[in-house]
Amino acid sequence: MNKLTMLDYVKETPDVLKTNIEQYTTLVDPLMKEVQQKEIKRILLVASGSSHNACYCARSFVEKVSGLEVRVITPYTFTYYENDIKESDLVLVVTQSGLSTNAIEALKIIKKKDDYTMEYEVGDICKVTGTWYGGVHIEGKTGIPVSIDRDEYVELDEQERPVNDTAKTVHSELKHGSSEPTADESDEEDVPERDIEVGDIVRHFKREWVSEESAEYLYKVLAFAQHTENGEKLVIYEALYPPYKTCARPYSMFMSEVDRVKYPDVKQQYRFEKVETKRWG
Repeated sequence: MNKLTMLDYVKETPDVLKTNIEQYTTLVDPLMKEVQQKEIKRILLVASGSSHNACYCARSFVEKVSGLEVRVITPYTFTYYENDIKESDLVLVVTQSGLSTNAIEALKIIKKKDDYTMEYEVGDICKVTGTWYGGVHIEGKTGIPVSIDRDEYVELDEQERPVNDTAKTVHSELKHGSSEPTADESDEEDVPERDIEVGDIVRHFKREWVSEESAEYLYKVLAFAQHTENGEKLVIYEALYPPYKTCARPYSMFMSEVDRVKYPDVKQQYRFEKVETKRWG
């Protein structure tokens, strides 16, 4: 298959626009449901590249139709500098591919500030309506589509799974602010001997999937602790990327090897491994 060129995309535009116009109700309804539930005073369009240009093209029209202030901002600026979201703000992250690292980071910031608490709670069984690069789409309590990360849900066992076989349950770490992936619990007696100590910088194996220029999936070990109720040994660690969450994970799970059944292509041996601290320390 030949690689598509800009001219190919230009030629496809009339058909794409026609399809979008014909299906506008399906495309717009989910957004309208959310818009109608609160009083919106400002619209923020977060996008980069060609999506950023498209947002600027649409800005004047949206302002004229809505009568609202519309701002266009890049994901980087939004993530690190200008993310003071108010209750009356409508924030739309626009990405053509859905794989933009910067756009995904912006979404994480939005979720940490709002967390869709009206749409789902810890322990809810949610209907999965689709998948995306970082996780799944679910249907919220009010019918609004919501996207959640892989680290925010666990798949039910067969005996617990609803009849429609399309549900997953929101993981308890969602509300407590875990900022990196979770996994099945490991047995205490199977904990391997590791040389990770307090103050070490470690990388989660999923760092293989992101740019080495970012600090995503990098963490600093803050302490080793003991659960006051059951005596379980815990690792306390802090993310080195926004919003810099402090997390707690069972020691046995933290030190365990990568699940080769779930992640057969991962090169890293352990879930967390030490990294050089010259750059990240």
